[in-house]
Amino acid sequence: MPDTRLTVTVLPWPVDAAAAVPWQVAGALFVSLWLCGPGFADSPDPAPGQVSEPVRFSSESKEAKSPPPEEIIRTQSPGSSEQRLLSEAVDVASRLRRQSRTAFGRGLMPLADYADQLALALQLETTGIDLRGDGTELDGIRVAHAAQLEDASRALRRLNQPAARGWAADLAYAQFLAAQAGEAAAASRHGPAARQRVMQLAERHYRLRYADLEIGLASLRDLARAGSQLTVVNAAAVDDPKSTDSSIASLTGYRETLTRILHKTERLTRSGAGVGRIDRVHEARFELGRVSTLLAGLSNDEHAALESFRLADSSAQKLFEAQLGFHVSGTASVFDIARGWFRWQELNHLAARFEIETPETSNARQQNDLQRLTELADRQTDHRGRYAADVTMVHGLRTLQDIRSLATSIDNATSRQHD
Repeated sequence: MPDTRLTVTVLPWPVDAAAAVPWQVAGALFVSLWLCGPGFADSPDPAPGQVSEPVRFSSESKEAKSPPPEEIIRTQSPGSSEQRLLSEAVDVASRLRRQSRTAFGRGLMPLADYADQLALALQLETTGIDLRGDGTELDGIRVAHAAQLEDASRALRRLNQPAARGWAADLAYAQFLAAQAGEAAAASRHGPAARQRVMQLAERHYRLRYADLEIGLASLRDLARAGSQLTVVNAAAVDDPKSTDSSIASLTGYRETLTRILHKTERLTRSGAGVGRIDRVHEARFELGRVSTLLAGLSNDEHAALESFRLADSSAQKLFEAQLGFHVSGTASVFDIARGWFRWQELNHLAARFEIETPETSNARQQNDLQRLTELADRQTDHRGRYAADVTMVHGLRTLQDIRSLATSIDNATSRQHD
């Protein structure tokens, strides 16, 4: 197969439209790569309303590929009352994977955003299986998910640009994501050694982001995002008491860092700096409250866990409103708002793990804000660039919430029958 020379525009850091300054934008790295076989697709933007074709990643592995998740799920036969919703989940997840992969491959979406959208696609796929109560194909879906993340990791490795802004931290992040997904896909075979490697990669990613922050090559938001991966890994301590002490120590240090990030952001807000605008303050407070909730839960401090949850929940509500306002002025994207809502909704699942009761007013507010977000996404008529994936992400959040509501209704009906 002939070699193909491609010119790829690489943005190896999360692009923040509000905080970006000219030298950051100009710092985008243009490199030419020799790739053997099919590589990143290089096609013009589609016309408004059209969706780009999926990007093609070259693969170094000769192993047999698992069937696509949508093919795996469609082999099942759910009941008629669930069929429409589950079919919708399959279609949205497949479309989100394809569109986000295209945007990432063309340099239009940073790795962090790509990872968030793939995580939502996986939730759509696995939640549908949970609803049917048939987990026989779960491993295949996880293997396919891990393979897509491994493709992203290999793509970043092929760039081999250690002097590029954020490249080393992005590569560490991609390796962490691929290892985490691989461990989840074969947890029964890998055991503690694989989990330890995942933890090491998460810590390495955080250290590299922190080093970049010290010399002005990463933002406070970048560091908080890296640190949030540590909380994801440490949350496993809820099910593994042996690792609780080390997790508490790690989270305590991260909480101290988050406190400093919040104080710095508040000072920037008072000085009128763009990187300190009010939604960044709410976001920092939300992350601090979320981590404090997890830390208090692991420490069995019920009162502190409840107070921390209330801080995070209140901050998430304010963040949503602030980002909607910035969207009107063109300085917050649909993705920014969707990601904030998604993390707010996941906060409820963290609370459930520690038996923290979520106020009904908060649940109602979440549902109302999701409806507003859906209406906002549906008004987007230009789907060029990465917009197609961002709009599909919102539809995925709506579908995921509908599936969870259906699952709750089924559980409640089953409980009443047993009573």
